[in-house]
Amino acid sequence: MPMTGQDYTKLCEGFTPVAKFDVNGYAVGYGFHGPEIVAGTTMTQVQADIAFPSYYSVAVGGAQRAIGSLWHKLDYVRQCALVDMAYEMGGEALKKFNRMILAINQEEWDTAAEECLNSIGYGHSTSSGVRSRAIRASGMLLTGRWPVGFGG
Repeated sequence: MPMTGQDYTKLCEGFTPVAKFDVNGYAVGYGFHGPEIVAGTTMTQVQADIAFPSYYSVAVGGAQRAIGSLWHKLDYVRQCALVDMAYEMGGEALKKFNRMILAINQEEWDTAAEECLNSIGYGHSTSSGVRSRAIRASGMLLTGRWPVGFGG
């Protein structure tokens, strides 16, 4: 069965049954944040699988707003890379990647991939997990293909 954007983001996030603290506060499930998620909050994988589509939908909307009218001209893998970025950092943060978005809209994939990595909070993150995710997103923007080991 081919990889979906939801599958990809779930793999990137990983499942956390007990809330852990990250840069955005406490997170549980597949990186779910919110005022109701505090230290000690628990979630089963079934609960997380049920909740995930609504969280993912927010990220899709954020990515679409960030990219604008050319969103529907992007291939699926590039859309998934952008949605995963919006899931990780939020759609408002994705909007701040001005040079990357300009390059995407001009289909300059080398520049878009480079600009994906050109961020202190994402591409230059001190977190190895975030940095790895940024490298994968950059490659997806460059090639329009799933990263090795994630393909569908």
